[in-house]
Amino acid sequence: MSKSATFAAALTSLGYTPKTDSDGDIFFAAEGFSHVLYAKEDDAEFLRMTIPNVITLSDDAQYWPVLQAVNAVNRNIKVAKAYLYDQMVVVSVENRLSAEDGVF
Repeated sequence: MSKSATFAAALTSLGYTPKTDSDGDIFFAAEGFSHVLYAKEDDAEFLRMTIPNVITLSDDAQYWPVLQAVNAVNRNIKVAKAYLYDQMVVVSVENRLSAEDGVF
């Protein structure tokens, strides 16, 4: 079974409704947010999931306080990355997987 199919099946078993695009990325909703799980077959031991639009900045006055919060996430949380992209805050979780994790 492909990495994408394995992750989609796991999400389905947890009650989510994943949708897979043509290159294997998996989209699903949870806790009021859209999530994207990147299941690159050529990178078998790597997992990356993003929440693409945690918040959208409505004006320039929000930029510096949000940038400080994003920097705090990057400084203090090991597997999470946060960044600003096109007036949106994106949060990404990245981690290494292995056969020992029972995933494959």
